[in-house]
Amino acid sequence: MDGLGKIADRVFRLAIFQNVRYRMDLCDLVIDPPKARTYSTLDFEPKVLKELYNIGYEAAQDAFENWDESMSDESSKNAKRLKFKEIIQTEKLGLN
Repeated sequence: MDGLGKIADRVFRLAIFQNVRYRMDLCDLVIDPPKARTYSTLDFEPKVLKELYNIGYEAAQDAFENWDESMSDESSKNAKRLKFKEIIQTEKLGLN
């Protein structure tokens, strides 16, 4: 990948992260295999997509096997939801 492609890939990753970072705390389970982060967001080759699918599938199987360990209690989830609502309100007002 050339320099421009690397910059575009980095911009996409930052935009995606900015969009989901607060919302991740609201999830009961987040599957984000580190191995998948080594791939470019701009690579749509069938072979690469199949590899990413398999990485995600294996990560999901592992996550579901450990489901009980990864679950938060309802009080901590509610606290995160309140914090998220405050963040969204300040972003809408342009205070963030």
